[in-house]
Amino acid sequence: MINVEGIYKLRQQWRGVAIVRPGDQSPGNASRHEGVFWQMCEQWGMTHPIHSHPYLDYLFDPGNNDLGAIKRFVEVLYTFCERFHDCLFELGAHTRDEEIRRTIAYNLYDEYGSGNPRRGHLQLMRDLLHSMGYSEAGIDAIRINPGAEQFMAEMLRYCREEATLKALGCICVGAECNGSTYFRKIFKAFQQKPCLRGADLGVLELHAGDDEEHRENMIKMITPYLKDADSRRMIQEGFLDSVHLFQQLWTSMAFYEGLVEKPMAVAMAA
Repeated sequence: MINVEGIYKLRQQWRGVAIVRPGDQSPGNASRHEGVFWQMCEQWGMTHPIHSHPYLDYLFDPGNNDLGAIKRFVEVLYTFCERFHDCLFELGAHTRDEEIRRTIAYNLYDEYGSGNPRRGHLQLMRDLLHSMGYSEAGIDAIRINPGAEQFMAEMLRYCREEATLKALGCICVGAECNGSTYFRKIFKAFQQKPCLRGADLGVLELHAGDDEEHRENMIKMITPYLKDADSRRMIQEGFLDSVHLFQQLWTSMAFYEGLVEKPMAVAMAA
């Protein structure tokens, strides 16, 4: 069994730091706030649940060679890669800001392999699954647990219905800017697992490398919106919602693996 309750205190701690204070609207503070915002994101990113959660600690433990659990994780990883593209499409369609659309369009072009279908991120994930013994039919038949499915649906709804700046904070800062760290942690952990000898783990390193460029593009896109407090607050709220959503995802995975005694909603309320 693992303990997940402590991680939910982080969200409230971070919300306290993100409160807009008197004087924040001053034009002279704009550049300072840009720097502070990205410093905060860097600090928060070190413990962001996208790559820092007791379930992931359990899964990445070198002594854990439960191939079934690993496959269920990779199936969620594959599904999120697929749905992440849908999120970016929704975000681009939801805004009229040409610079945001331009950056997202470029990001999607790269996600799909920059003209090389074999280099697309979803194809890389399919290559990994094939190397783990999945057939094409087996990949198409993947079904994830209800909690993970709820996470995917909420991320998509967020991009479709929430304000653009909140969606940028959730998807682009919370997920994309942490992508390279996320995939490198998976790569390093899986390299130590005897049950994955022969698996094409190099695709995870390729994905991580691409995400470094994506991170820089997202930072360049978002930074101009940090000059005023209202926009900055919306981006921060979206980022903090990403914390909640990834906590929900991995706690759900832990619950369906039998690693926590409480259902997901009860654990999140603790």
